[in-house]
Amino acid sequence: MTRTVIQKLCRRLSLRQQVTATAIVYFRRFYLRNSYSETDVPLVAAACCYVAAKAEETPVHVKSAVAEAREVCSGALLISWEHLALRLMSS
Repeated sequence: MTRTVIQKLCRRLSLRQQVTATAIVYFRRFYLRNSYSETDVPLVAAACCYVAAKAEETPVHVKSAVAEAREVCSGALLISWEHLALRLMSS
């Protein structure tokens, strides 16, 4: 799920594939040492895309990154909750 959220976010921000790959690496490295429950996942995703864009010399405005992350993550979380509910109802 994480990879697709970052990919959707980078696509909505019109970022290159190299930036997307770098953002995914940053996101995974961050969550090697931090918990999903203790952080705001959309904000971390936006930060990873923002920093990756800076590192790859493709700047993006931080406000637009955060706004797009909120949009992308709200839809992705809703879909994952729907899948969980369906699994629980079928068992």
